[in-house]
Amino acid sequence: MTPAEITPGSPAAPAPTADFAKSRPARWVTVALLLAMHALALANAVLHPPEIAYDAGAHLSYAVVLSEGRLPTRAETYEYFSPPLAYVLPALTLAAGWSHEASAKAAQLLNVVLSLGIALGLLRLCRVAAPAEPWLGPCALGLLAMLPVYYKSLAQPIRSEVWLALLAVLLAWRLVLVVAAKQLTARHALLLVLLGGGLLLARQFGVFVLVAAGLFLLAGVARRRELRRPALLAIAALALGAFTLAGWFYAHLFLAYGSPAAYARQSPGRGLRNQEPSFYFGTGDGQLFTLPLRPAFPNQLLPILYADTWGDYWQYFLVWGRTPHRVLAGRNLEGTLHRVPERVVTNRSAMGRYLGRVARLALLPSVVLIAGFCYGFAALARWMRRASSRDAAAALAALIVAVTAAGYFYFLVQYPARPLGTTIKATYVLHAFPFLALLGGYVLVALRQWRRTAWRLVVAALVAVGLFAAGAMVTRYPAAAGAAVAVAHR
Repeated sequence: MTPAEITPGSPAAPAPTADFAKSRPARWVTVALLLAMHALALANAVLHPPEIAYDAGAHLSYAVVLSEGRLPTRAETYEYFSPPLAYVLPALTLAAGWSHEASAKAAQLLNVVLSLGIALGLLRLCRVAAPAEPWLGPCALGLLAMLPVYYKSLAQPIRSEVWLALLAVLLAWRLVLVVAAKQLTARHALLLVLLGGGLLLARQFGVFVLVAAGLFLLAGVARRRELRRPALLAIAALALGAFTLAGWFYAHLFLAYGSPAAYARQSPGRGLRNQEPSFYFGTGDGQLFTLPLRPAFPNQLLPILYADTWGDYWQYFLVWGRTPHRVLAGRNLEGTLHRVPERVVTNRSAMGRYLGRVARLALLPSVVLIAGFCYGFAALARWMRRASSRDAAAALAALIVAVTAAGYFYFLVQYPARPLGTTIKATYVLHAFPFLALLGGYVLVALRQWRRTAWRLVVAALVAVGLFAAGAMVTRYPAAAGAAVAVAHR
């Protein structure tokens, strides 16, 4: 927060004795987390093969077509419905004559830069929300740093979810600044226009963030007259950006395919009966904590999301296989194991047991994140009654997570991917995790204020879980190349 944004004596101005930088332990923990997170992200970007990724070929085909100065058609790639923002850099490098491999590797390295923006944006949001609480930032960042899905997503090239996460965090930061200052400057309005358009140009799920932002602003003005003008202007700025900067793409989808929400899969119709009961009520078939890898508990929503958040359920990051001729991942690995298991070298069994233990230990941080989500709705209730930057940030975070969960659930029901449930991927809702981490940070800070000893014990336990789970944060695919040599000379 700069002097130009908040003047001394304003409601959002921190007390002089509450300066974040004066807490040296919190500051050094934050620096250590930033360095560790991005050392891991950089190592994965360098080491992970860019072709081992969700829908890698379809995303690269999109970039190839975009490099020709046009949007792809349905016949050219089944990712035709995706907005173009994440494909711009690969398209530019391809147009400049780079190889497919070099362009994909550049996209992986760009993800590291975007991740740094996510982390710094989250820290800025924490500082604006609670300037007198220096441990909120490190706690939130530490919870985000514990999530294997975060590193797995960054390691894959051309991931629109990473862009969406960055833009969502930046939007939340700017909106909390607006409500704290109770005014919307021209600079803030321009930023909101850009962010509103950018969210929808990054991914269609950006609409979840915009809806949550609108609900947050409307809740803020319900009983506070001084927020009505800046909040309504902020909503107008976001809508202006969405229509002017991103509207052309959704108009293209409507004109070409009959719907601005066009998708690669046809919906069988509306209704909860699109999915089987196991989708809603499945509990993992006893394998969630023993072998949480495909094809275990197929198309079970919560078990797959949990296993994919804390591991590699779909087998594109940690679990690999190799025949004498090629590296195997995902469904190719699964299918080959069924057909010719004696010719496959794989780490699936050992990694599956390890990820089962990770899933078991991850119950602790999961409880913290769920408690944070509940805390967010308590903050939302307070936010609707009185002004507070602390409650504003928590309320907005809770709304983004809740709207994303509802929207993603609707998407999964409308477009079932039976029998396996291949659209149930934690990466697809990556933008919700920084906000869950923020809310979990609120819970840890509240625990610190209530019982310092209990806070130290919980944090120590979380650190222990994070260190044990660190093996799930680094790609194992360089080992697949080593296995190839062993097999080839056998």
